[in-house]
Amino acid sequence: MTLPNARAGAALLRGGWFAIAGDDVAAEMVHALDGRSFVVTDENRARYHAAAAIASNHLVVLLGQVERLAASVDMPFAAFLPLIRASVDNVEALGAQRALTGPAARGDDETVERHLLALDETERPLYRVVSNAARTLASSVTTPREDV
Repeated sequence: MTLPNARAGAALLRGGWFAIAGDDVAAEMVHALDGRSFVVTDENRARYHAAAAIASNHLVVLLGQVERLAASVDMPFAAFLPLIRASVDNVEALGAQRALTGPAARGDDETVERHLLALDETERPLYRVVSNAARTLASSVTTPREDV
């Protein structure tokens, strides 16, 4: 859970998910907070933490790029929030592979290239890396995709 400050953190922890390493006291704390837990072994702790950093920090970086690009064309960032929420909901319902849409998922390299040319050069590396990752994710889908 992201804990932006103590007050918000205290409220966010109730009912949340907790990674525990077999500590009985930790399990009791999770229970007291009406939380849910899963066990993370010492050998998997770094990979688990990397997933958490990606889920929070990397997502915030991507949303920061949306915020900058929206501002550069005088659009409110809030206009993108329904799209962002729908994307997260689709991942929850379908899994990341099936929820992926857009030009990289379709293999539409011309649109991706137009996007890159339209971006400030400082924004291009992040867009390029994520587009390449989207292509990889799209190509790993084992069942036929519907219209993306």
